[in-house]
Formats: sequence, C-alpha cells, structure tokens
Amino acid sequence: MSLNAHRKVIATTKVFFGAAVRFEHIERDPFRHEVSTTGANRDRDFCITPDMATTIVDACPDTQWKLMFALWRFAGLRKMEIFELRWNHVLWDKGKLLVTAPKTSHHAGRGTRYVPIGAILPYLEAAFDEAAEGSERIITRYSEANSNLAKPFEQILERAGLVVWPKLFQNLRSSCETEWLDAGFPAHVVACWIGHTVRVQTDHYAQVDEHHFSAFNNRVANFGAHLAQKTPEVGRTEGNGKKRNPAKTQCFHGVSSDFVSLRESQNALERSRTSTSLTDT
Repeated sequence: MSLNAHRKVIATTKVFFGAAVRFEHIERDPFRHEVSTTGANRDRDFCITPDMATTIVDACPDTQWKLMFALWRFAGLRKMEIFELRWNHVLWDKGKLLVTAPKTSHHAGRGTRYVPIGAILPYLEAAFDEAAEGSERIITRYSEANSNLAKPFEQILERAGLVVWPKLFQNLRSSCETEWLDAGFPAHVVACWIGHTVRVQTDHYAQVDEHHFSAFNNRVANFGAHLAQKTPEVGRTEGNGKKRNPAKTQCFHGVSSDFVSLRESQNALERSRTSTSLTDT
C-alpha cells in the first residue's frame, strides 16, 4: 500500500472514531494524532508519447477499443466516464463532447464538462458508422457493470510491445493534459476540459520530462542563432565612428533583451498556472 493510500485509510478511520467520541461511545480517538494528509507523489509519473499512442491504437482489436483508448489518451476522460457517453452528447458542429463526471457530480456545477473532439474525431466517426440503428450509448462493448478493463488493456499493450506503466489509466489522462499544456492552451482552460482544478493539475497531473528540456534548449538555440545573424562583428564601428560594445551584442547569457522577454513570458505563464483561485476536487 502506498503512503497516500495508507493515509486515506487513516483519514477514514479518524472520521469514524471522531464520531464515536462525539456520541460518547468512547472517550478518545486513538488515531487523533496520526498523520492523514495526502501529498503529491510524482514517482509514478509516466508519459505516453504520441508515437506510443499510435502504436497502441494499431494494436487495438476493433473500433470500440480504438475509441476507448482515444477517449482516455486524446480527450482526457477518466476510466469510468466513457460509459456515460451518449451519441446525443456529441456536438459535431461545435467540435465538443459533453462528458458526465460521476466522480465530481457532488460539487456544484461539476457534474458535467465539455472536451474538444478534434483529436478523437476519426475514432468517433468510425464508431458512429458501425453503431446500430437507434443506438444511444457510444461504448457498447463493455458496460459499467462489466468494467474490468485492465486485463484486456494490458494484453493490448503486450501486443504493442510495450511495458505496462505504473498508473494504467491515470497516466493516459495526465499525458493528455500535459500535451494540451505544451500546445499552449491556458492552464485554467485545460483544467476545465480535464475536470479538476489548476492546483490538482499542478500537483498530480502536469508532467515534466526530458522532452521539455530538449524543446526549451532547441528553442533557445534557434532563438540565439537568429539573433546572432543580426549581431555585427565585435569591434566594428557604428555610423558615428564609435566601436560597438561586445556586452551589448551577446545573445544568450541573459543579456539580450529579446531573450529576457522570452524568459519573463515563460515565468509569467508558470505563475499563472499556480496563482489561479483554487478549489479542491
């Protein structure tokens, strides 16, 4: 059992014994001083890359499985949310899908949300073409009452030549969210599509891996090379006969005002992700 799972059990136990104390069935709560707060555990983060996703789709046995995988990886749905989907929830002309969220339905205004369908449109259209006349449910191969999806999904991963990752379904969802953030969509928009708060996004879902370092370094290198093309040779004179100051022509080590602006913009984006008004899920 993980540390967070252990603490969740402690939290439930404290509620039970706390009530027993209030009703005077016992004198004291033996778990009162036990730590029950959970924290972010990023040790089990895993990114399902677009190339891996393509390989998995090719290994799926039929249209329904391709769509199920697409809903988890490319639309960020929770494992069980796929069973709530109906064909009248697909707003084809508006490019979005209505998702019913049982997990957050007890929060005011959090029982449903919309997700964009651009990335899953081919899978939706293929499933629609195969759907029986008058069919309402989108996912018909399985039902919520028969939802042991882990084993058949692991068999698909084995067929694709991939090793099962730590959190089978949540890692798909977090990979989707990270991809949307990388694409430049604002944190509050992505959190709304995924169905939680920006705080949960930052603490538990948005991942940082090697491709972020490579992307940043490549961007800076290309940016520096672009500025270097505009930088006169050191020691060349300006029109008034004065020599240029080499310190004013540096384009990488934080001297260039253009690069500083780029860095400040990235810092501002990061602050916007963490300073948004938050509510717990």
